[in-house]
Amino acid sequence: MKYKAALIFLFCILLIALLAPLIAPFSYEVQDLNRVLLGPNKINWMGTDTLGRDLFSRIVYGARVSLLIGILTSLLAMVLGIILGALAGYFGGVLDDILTRLFDLIQSIPTLVLMILLSVFWSRYKVSNDYHIQGVFEVVAALSIISWIGIARMVRGQIIEVKQRDYVSAAYAMGGQPWRIILKHILPNIMGSLVVLLTFQIPTNIMLESFLSFIGLGLQPPYSSWGVLANEGWKSLRSDPHLILFPGLILFLTMMSFNYIGDGLRNYLDPKWQIKNFRH
Repeated sequence: MKYKAALIFLFCILLIALLAPLIAPFSYEVQDLNRVLLGPNKINWMGTDTLGRDLFSRIVYGARVSLLIGILTSLLAMVLGIILGALAGYFGGVLDDILTRLFDLIQSIPTLVLMILLSVFWSRYKVSNDYHIQGVFEVVAALSIISWIGIARMVRGQIIEVKQRDYVSAAYAMGGQPWRIILKHILPNIMGSLVVLLTFQIPTNIMLESFLSFIGLGLQPPYSSWGVLANEGWKSLRSDPHLILFPGLILFLTMMSFNYIGDGLRNYLDPKWQIKNFRH
């Protein structure tokens, strides 16, 4: 039941993000200085912030940014992790040693320090005059580089195990090219693990984006993301708790829903779990 509820909640969040201009009663940057710091009311369902902006509208538009960054960075990290993990696991030897040392080197740097360094580094590369697009680019670039290590390690380990099986040996004996063997015979057999890992990676990256925005290295006002809203709400925690309560609640429910779905997929793809449920 909880898996279905999590799936329905995420579907609703994705739908709200896609239809933000139709759902939000106001735009995310519209200010009304006559309605500053109001609590929840009939016009502003979740209240207003220090500039009179509608909090519900900013959460709806923030869903677009946070989900976009979470999903996009996870997919980019997945592609990079699969490529480098496949190279290390399938070819082995010197290439495996070099890539493994690279994995160890990056993982030896504390995640927080690496996130800050990468955010500062990418901020030097201007890809757009639009601050919003530039900010999204910086966060996506930083989080993609951070996230691929765990995926690459998992893919490497899975490929080392799978490539010993008879059907892979048979494909190699028949003259199959390495990339054809990896794409046709190995990756389909580890795709279940990759899908499960992706469902856990997305909420992790959403949280990391929120953290970067919270400490001032991600998106900044007036643009809206859940991290930006949490940062703004934190400053008024005692006087106006609704400013952090609603963004924090949405962020928490989204994280929990992704984790429930990941747990459900992991159980479903586990042969022991399938045998146990078949017996019942």
